[in-house]
Amino acid sequence: MSDFDNFIAHPLANMFPMIEGNAFEELRQINELATQYLHDHPECWRAALTQAHRIDDKEGVRKARQRLRREQLRKIRSSPSVT
Repeated sequence: MSDFDNFIAHPLANMFPMIEGNAFEELRQINELATQYLHDHPECWRAALTQAHRIDDKEGVRKARQRLRREQLRKIRSSPSVT
């Protein structure tokens, strides 16, 4: 009995067809080649991680600005209107 005999996939996984046969083997080979390349070129992996952190930081700043704007709008909307 394998570990996957009792495996229950997430319901959203049913939106996509199962990868089987030759397509699965090709995907596995691509994964192995990519893993080997990153193992042989750790500077590429470090550069990718650095870029990912920069993107995360920019996204955090963007979300903080968005929260601030929403809070400012709430204050404006909740204050009595001046006539």
